[in-house]
Amino acid sequence: MKPLLVNTLEDFLYRFENFQNSQLDEIEITSPTSINVSISVQDRQRAFDWIGLNVLFEEVVEANLIDNEKLKHVDMEDGLSIIHENGLFYFMIGDYKTANGTKDALCYVISKSLKYQEAEARL
Repeated sequence: MKPLLVNTLEDFLYRFENFQNSQLDEIEITSPTSINVSISVQDRQRAFDWIGLNVLFEEVVEANLIDNEKLKHVDMEDGLSIIHENGLFYFMIGDYKTANGTKDALCYVISKSLKYQEAEARL
């Protein structure tokens, strides 16, 4: 897995168009402080072909998750937000510009570390 660095976050979100109209495939708690989120998303670098993306949150501080059975019903039109503030990554469903709205999001994860790995899309 590749670490997502603060200085590459904007390019990462641009590459995947802020995950607009993507699909949340699975949320898995891998340890008490680690959560893996699997997403199918269109990749700008691959002429918008669909790919899978596994996003691993480590040193999770707080989270509000959705049951996997309900993920397919989540409206992803507004995409996902990933914000870095005060040394933490804030991951939220929806279009947020600051970390202030984190707890209003349907699903969120706050962690100290974020890594990702490309995979097969699960469409």
